[in-house]
Amino acid sequence: LHSTSRRQRQMCIRDRPELNDKFVKSVSEKSKTVKEYKKEVKELLQKDAETSYEYSIETAVWEKVMDNTEVKKYPKKEMNATKENWIKQYQTAAEYYQMEYETFIEEQMGMTVEDFEKQIDTAVKETLKEQMAVEAIADKEKIKLDDKMYKKELKNIVSDYGYESVDALKEAVEEKDLKKEALKNVVIEKLAEKSIQVKSE
Repeated sequence: LHSTSRRQRQMCIRDRPELNDKFVKSVSEKSKTVKEYKKEVKELLQKDAETSYEYSIETAVWEKVMDNTEVKKYPKKEMNATKENWIKQYQTAAEYYQMEYETFIEEQMGMTVEDFEKQIDTAVKETLKEQMAVEAIADKEKIKLDDKMYKKELKNIVSDYGYESVDALKEAVEEKDLKKEALKNVVIEKLAEKSIQVKSE
């Protein structure tokens, strides 16, 4: 790497916009002065830090729940239906590319159909395990997904998964699956609120 010359550094400094009220008005819809803008940026940084912290706590709590959850018996009917649905999606993709399902899996996934469908079995079990854990906790803690909670979580899902709007989300995902995801989010939030953070040694 070559070091930046003094002249280049001076040019960079000159090109940097001056932080004044005019600049603030051009980059912020909320602030009109430098003082207001500094406060706005500080609040945004603090909010981002809090969101990141909350997310890390929720992730850690849910991982702990999954590690300590054991499923004695999976619902066979639902398991088979979920597996068939997932396989059908790949079969549809193969048809789109005018390929045989087996060839599509071998070329796109780099494995045999048998190995691929074994992975689907594992993924389906993990999905159902999570779903059953959510329902069990919601039942025990008497957590119910009311309309207000549901609408709030839909907005969060839109943000998390990059959909343009709630309507676009509803067009892409079935409502029963959205309600499952929303309930899961609420359950994790409640568990995180009750969790106790212990200082590591």
